[in-house]
Amino acid sequence: MTTQATQLLAASIMAAMKAREDSYDKVTCDKDKAEAGVVNAGYQRGEHNNQIFLDFSLYYSMTLRQAVASVTLPELREPVFLLLHYSPNDAQDWAQQVLNPSIPANVGEANDTSFCLPEPKEPLNAADHP
Repeated sequence: MTTQATQLLAASIMAAMKAREDSYDKVTCDKDKAEAGVVNAGYQRGEHNNQIFLDFSLYYSMTLRQAVASVTLPELREPVFLLLHYSPNDAQDWAQQVLNPSIPANVGEANDTSFCLPEPKEPLNAADHP
């Protein structure tokens, strides 16, 4: 069972990410990607030396800090911002689990050892490895 404060923090995390994603200008981005694709195709064919790289962060009208401030209580703004800035996927996964525990957690949880190296067959001797 989660506390009311935990629920509030989780809801704030999800609301801040929704506000940030809602500020994304997909229409302009899609238009620019199409134009860049035409230019970059010409570059690939050797027709010219121009190549376009898009910075997708520029298509957001709100920074993460602005999004957090727009939907979060003042006393939660800094913790929510820091969680989303430094570990956005983990913060959103945690918040989703708190708000709706029936949704399965993302792969790569702390107890997932599928990425770990196998245990050595022989114990390591500290004297052999200075």
